[in-house]
Amino acid sequence: MSIEMSIQEIKPLDKLRSVLKTSFIKSMTIAMCCLTCIACEPEMDYELTSVKKQLVVDGWIENNNYAQVVLTYNTGYFSNLDSASFRGLVASRAKVILSDGTQSEILTLTKDTNYFPPYVYKGNEILGQPGKTYTLIIIDEINTGTREMDTIVAITTIPQPVKLDSVWFSETSDSSGIIKGIIFDNPDEKNYYRTFSKIKGKDKRFIPTYIASFEDKYFNGQKFTFHLNKGLDSYIKPLYNIEFNKGDTINLKIASIDRISFLFWSSYDQEIFNSGNPFASNFDRVNSNIHGGLGIWCGYGATTYLVVAK
Repeated sequence: MSIEMSIQEIKPLDKLRSVLKTSFIKSMTIAMCCLTCIACEPEMDYELTSVKKQLVVDGWIENNNYAQVVLTYNTGYFSNLDSASFRGLVASRAKVILSDGTQSEILTLTKDTNYFPPYVYKGNEILGQPGKTYTLIIIDEINTGTREMDTIVAITTIPQPVKLDSVWFSETSDSSGIIKGIIFDNPDEKNYYRTFSKIKGKDKRFIPTYIASFEDKYFNGQKFTFHLNKGLDSYIKPLYNIEFNKGDTINLKIASIDRISFLFWSSYDQEIFNSGNPFASNFDRVNSNIHGGLGIWCGYGATTYLVVAK
């Protein structure tokens, strides 16, 4: 009786061993095939294409203010960048001309440590006015030594400034919070907006808020409440705090911009937002209104408000 039970117990074990042996052989076969495929993969010799040298424009004109333009040259993603090569990326010998259709002026290159790089072409004759169109003409020898001058042209308008119904600080914790505001959107036109903040005693200039550009696509002609987080003056720094601190005195600027400027800034903001995630970038070219170069020439119809974070 005991012998028969032992035989019955052994048979399932033999069957289990057989199944495990078969599974092991299959697994090893698949693994060997994978190794063979990897080992037989030919070596790829990647050659990085050279980057065409272009002028990069970051220019703006605001109502009741003079034009300002920062000019640099682009560089390859894998290019070496040190202090010497960086100086070569600053376009310091360009001729920058501004026209409003009636008069024109040549902008002057000045040193301004509020920006990086700290060199800004500035106007001192033509003040920005809502409803007017401004043409920027840049003449520069982009490829040094060729003695061939390149002409870059851009056009922008200053829309009518936007006014807020109300704006206030809204706390999200015991020590920080965000800014909220209410806007009554004009139903008779398509509107595009961009927002900035400047914290008294901390910021040297107005800095775009985090994801600063938006349009009235979903609230055309309606009362709309928006939320604003603090932006960063440099995206090289880690993004560790995008809220305003209690006790901050904040100058909030909200500006109307035209459509092409919105397309540039919204695509730029999206790339910044996705920069930490290699799977989120859409690899699309950032929109631009610079003919013959890269970047943006933007007109702002701006209004500024004072907000105390308390």
